Amino acid sequence: MRAMEHGDAWRFERKFVVSHGDARSVESTLSLNPSHFSEIYCERRVNSVYFDTYGFDSYFANRDGCSNRVKTRVRWYGDVLGKVRSPRLEFKIKRGLVGRKKVFGLEDFHFNGSIPCDVVSSVREDEGEEWLACKTRIGFERPSVLVSYLRRYFISRDGVFRVTIDRGITFRSCGLVSSAYMTEDPTRWGERVVVELKYAPEHDIAAAGVTRGFPWRLSRHSKYALALEACHGIHRDGDGG
Repeated sequence: MRAMEHGDAWRFERKFVVSHGDARSVESTLSLNPSHFSEIYCERRVNSVYFDTYGFDSYFANRDGCSNRVKTRVRWYGDVLGKVRSPRLEFKIKRGLVGRKKVFGLEDFHFNGSIPCDVVSSVREDEGEEWLACKTRIGFERPSVLVSYLRRYFISRDGVFRVTIDRGITFRSCGLVSSAYMTEDPTRWGERVVVELKYAPEHDIAAAGVTRGFPWRLSRHSKYALALEACHGIHRDGDGG
């Protein structure tokens, strides 16, 4: 197991929620944008199991707009259930308006609706001080929800701006046990599409020229927060249901 370098740089992530419309209309908007976006990868399924404390500290930090916060997740690509190959433990770090990820590779595992107890412990003990800080954090957290969706990837002609389009977003409760199975249908987040614009801080001024071509409103959308509210009855006023 090793620490990965990608995702380590600070960047802006601007999110837009398209409530009415599908991915095709979003793609048309991107193709007409002055930055001339084109697709760079095939669509693939993204699966993330988010971790939080028993008091849902990460959720409330997001809800309250805390400028310095961290989200923990295990992410993989492909089928939701079955053999998970090349999973990653990710710490999504937010400082003000910019964020970055610290990523650690994990051993392959079998996912049947819950995270096996030994998955996170597959990180080696010699990953250095940054891993020790992350390990201390995750020691107080547990799996809470699974978020799954289909993602497409686009890049501007000059390579400065990246856009992702997420559709078919679903949520499920998730736990930390040695053997369990999903018995509930996933919660579907309607027909909404999420568009994310990603770029380095030095391109923030130029980004205004990109977003002027977007007919959607900027959003503080968080898939994790929405999933927790849907699956655990957490409400925006802070009360559980």
